[in-house]
Amino acid sequence: MNLINSEVKILQLVVGPVQTNCYIVFSDKKNAVIIDPGDEPEKILRTVEKQNLNVKYIINTHGHCDHIGANHIKNKLKPFPLLGIHQQDEPYIKDTLLNLSEIMGTKYIPVEPDIILNDNQRIVIDDSIWFDILHTPGHTPGSISLKLDNYLFSGDLIFSQSIGRTDLPGGDENLMQQSLKRICCLDKKLVIFPGHGPKTTLKQEIKTNPYLV
Repeated sequence: MNLINSEVKILQLVVGPVQTNCYIVFSDKKNAVIIDPGDEPEKILRTVEKQNLNVKYIINTHGHCDHIGANHIKNKLKPFPLLGIHQQDEPYIKDTLLNLSEIMGTKYIPVEPDIILNDNQRIVIDDSIWFDILHTPGHTPGSISLKLDNYLFSGDLIFSQSIGRTDLPGGDENLMQQSLKRICCLDKKLVIFPGHGPKTTLKQEIKTNPYLV
C-alpha cells in the first residue's frame, strides 16, 4: 500500500495475463476510485469489501481489454459507481477488434460508460481526493492520465524504462511524442504509477528512459 498522505492511500492490484496494474485510491472516509479494472473481478471486489470502501468512480485510462475487462464489477457494487472513459476511446467499449479482446481471445462483457471524460476535467471523489484528467493520446486516441497532487496514473503512456505501443489500432507515434512532452513539463518529482510494471518518477525517466533521453 502506498500512502499519499495521512488521508489518501493507494492499493495496487496486478491482474490478468498481461499483468495490468489496477489501482484503488481511497480516502480516510473510505471513498474510492478504481482505475483500470482490467481482469480478475473477484479479486478486485474482495479488496473493496475487505477495505469497506464506497467506490464512487471506475475510470479507464484507455479502452484496451486489459484495462476495461472487469468494468462489469460496477454492477456488483452498491451504490453503483460511475464509469468513465475519454470520449475518443468510447468506441473501444463495444468494438472487440479495437479493444483487442477478440485478438487476445478474452471473454469480455461490455459496460456502457456513465460519464465521458475530457482534457482538464476534474473528478472529485471527496474533499481529500480529486483527479485532473490529462488527455495523453498516442497508445490510443483517447488515452488519459490521471493526476492527483504530484502523483500520475499514466495508463499505457509511460512505464519504467519504456513507453506504450503505437502499433495497435488507433495508435499514433506523433501523438505519443506530444503526450510525452506534455508529461515531461510537469514537476520532476512526479511519481508515476503506470499501467504495467513498477512505479517510477518523472525525474528517473527523463534521466534513463531511452524513449525520453
